Amino acid sequence: MSQDKEHLQKLIQDLRESEERYRAIVEDQTEMICRSLQDTTLTFVNDSYARYFGKAPSELLGLRFLDFLPEQDANVMREFLESLTGENPVGTAEHRVIGMDGAERWNQWTDRAIFDEAGKLIEYQSVGRDITERKKAEAALQRSEELNRAVLASLRDKIAVLDRKGNIIAVNEGWTEFAESNRASGVGVGANYIDVCRSAAGEEPFAQRTLEGICLVLDGREDIYREEYPCDTPEGVKWFVLSVTPLRLPEGGAVVSHIDITERKHAEAALMTSREELRGSRDEVRRLAGKLIALQEEERSRVAAELHDGIGQSLAIIGNRVKRCLDEVGDRADIREQLEEMTEAVTAAINEVREIAHGLRPYELDRLGLKNAVESMIEQVRDSSGIVISADLDEVGGLLDERSETSIYRVVQEALHNVIEHSGARTARVSMKTAHGVLRVVITDNGEGFDNRSNVARNGFGISGIKERARMLGGNIDVRSGRGRGTTVELKIDLQNA
Repeated sequence: MSQDKEHLQKLIQDLRESEERYRAIVEDQTEMICRSLQDTTLTFVNDSYARYFGKAPSELLGLRFLDFLPEQDANVMREFLESLTGENPVGTAEHRVIGMDGAERWNQWTDRAIFDEAGKLIEYQSVGRDITERKKAEAALQRSEELNRAVLASLRDKIAVLDRKGNIIAVNEGWTEFAESNRASGVGVGANYIDVCRSAAGEEPFAQRTLEGICLVLDGREDIYREEYPCDTPEGVKWFVLSVTPLRLPEGGAVVSHIDITERKHAEAALMTSREELRGSRDEVRRLAGKLIALQEEERSRVAAELHDGIGQSLAIIGNRVKRCLDEVGDRADIREQLEEMTEAVTAAINEVREIAHGLRPYELDRLGLKNAVESMIEQVRDSSGIVISADLDEVGGLLDERSETSIYRVVQEALHNVIEHSGARTARVSMKTAHGVLRVVITDNGEGFDNRSNVARNGFGISGIKERARMLGGNIDVRSGRGRGTTVELKIDLQNA
């Protein structure tokens, strides 16, 4: 009998030690551990469970853990626990809990239903842990994916996302619609875009270039690949920009976009046509301007000749006859006075006709040549204006035809007119030099000058006429000026083309 008693005591001692070891193991766990009855009344909680809810273990015992859950989660959890059976006693569930501070968090619990020999539920033993941070990360990832999908769907361009092997893992609506309208509906998610380009490379040179560009980006050998290309569609030829950019992710990949630039191409073509038409119109205006100047010179020459040869000669004859009368009239003072007045009037008329004829056609060009005609002009300007004008002129006789000499004379004449009328200069210089087959005519002054960026520099003070004459000569004109720095007009003519 004493042996049975000793044996019983030993069993009790072993059981106590076993329970202590179990309790020590349970209490040392960082995860939450609890046991509860069928109605989820807590019969045991470890320290981790108690700390999580901010209570002492004794304060939690007797409470129902379903009361810590939002109503919706509690209903789901109740159904989950009722689903545990003797054949399937273990299950895992995730749900929200409300802490003692009112904050909502997420838990994951593995619950085991314990049954007696008769199959009656005795209690639940549960192990749980906090998964709030994981749930937040999952929610953030889901929001990011939703945002990416929304952005991708909102873009009008045709966009596909490739993995590092070229497989299409995502497309937007624009890509799908374009593929279907061009009878290429198989080029969607799951297809390999590299294989698509490779199969089309034999028929379309663009597909071969696209294939090479995508491979370069996917392999990390290029940061971006971009190309414009035309595409035959049921609506006609359209233009696109293909852009392949890498995905800066550990797993690699790339984004392929086809941007419709048809409208831009049409606008560029229309602009080019307009420019060609404008260029043609400008050339026609220049041709007409040149023709007008030539006609003006011809008309001036004709009128000058008529004045000189017609009216001028008639006045000269009248003058000669008056002189003869003066020689024959003798001492008749009244007649002599009248004849002398007639002589003065005829001389004045002859001088006026000569001035008019000279303005219409510089007869010095025919009589003296370009160099001497320009020198004569400079002398007249110097005498009439008081401006000190120096000259350095080469002999250019025989280098230019009559029309070119007239245009050069007019350029110098117009430039000196500007010096007199607009510059306020005290000195000026005219240079006409030839070197290496090029004639350079330079007129400079020390006047007030003007802003080269102003319209005056381009169109004012006869500059447009000077430029037109330079164009007719096959040369170019350069007008340089600045406020307070005077003005320089430089004409360059290639004598081989003059």
